[in-house]
Amino acid sequence: MREILRSRSGALLGALSVSTLATGVMFIAVPLELRSLHASPSEIGITLAMFGLGTFLFEWVWGAIADRVGYRWPLIISMVLFGGGVLLLARSSTVPFIATSYLLTSGMLVSVGPVGRSFLGTTLPPNLRATGLALLSAEWLFGDAIGAGAGGFLLEHVSTRDVLYAASVLPLISAGLLVVVFRGYTETHGRSTWTEGDLRVERERTGPSVVRVLLVTAAIMILFQIGFAGETALLPLLVTIHLNLSAATAGTALFAAGIFGALLLVPGGIASDRWGRGPAMVAGALLCPSRASRPRSSPTP
Repeated sequence: MREILRSRSGALLGALSVSTLATGVMFIAVPLELRSLHASPSEIGITLAMFGLGTFLFEWVWGAIADRVGYRWPLIISMVLFGGGVLLLARSSTVPFIATSYLLTSGMLVSVGPVGRSFLGTTLPPNLRATGLALLSAEWLFGDAIGAGAGGFLLEHVSTRDVLYAASVLPLISAGLLVVVFRGYTETHGRSTWTEGDLRVERERTGPSVVRVLLVTAAIMILFQIGFAGETALLPLLVTIHLNLSAATAGTALFAAGIFGALLLVPGGIASDRWGRGPAMVAGALLCPSRASRPRSSPTP
């Protein structure tokens, strides 16, 4: 892992980590803002669903752009647009405007998924690739958790608009750091650093089974995103409306959920690099239902 953190890939992770705080702030601010506008349950559901819709509509677009122009400018430009989206969200005062802003903002921030993962997957050596991808996902959850916790605390003292104004600066900081990270970088998609053995392994992986692997992986990710989105979107409303607790408590709940998930990702990536993706995925599948079936002493999240 030290090799990753001291490389350009590690610098990329550090630069992107700043923007993840803004995502966490949005996750706590948007549901609570909808509540303050007295939006109906259906309006809240449709508005919060815009985040997933924006991910679905734009993620493949960013991947296609990166395939044609490289990684540098899609990441930098998307961070600038992400900051603009958060600023637009701060200016939104009606439910339809919030829904539209949330859709566009999610479409900009989601570039980190295909572009960031592709960069790590093509520049890291095979024995560190899963660990690097796990670090990317873990830092996203860590940033979301910290941003949600801090956002919940700030919303107790500052207006939602001012909190989002402050959050809109964070992606711009990431964009500036990315300019530094990619200074002197030549867009070779990492192929020039691969050995003949790496290329041989890559050719073996692109056989007829690749479509089946992609379909299975896509199905798993859809199920995961449904659960993750439901928890992230509805947990603040559960804490503040049904339990009559504060925004700071709702932020703390999101913080705890995000930190717990992030802590499990990195060991999973390390295990995948050492023992293979198959055993790691089977172990994860066994751990998830065992955790879900564990009795709880209290219904409080």
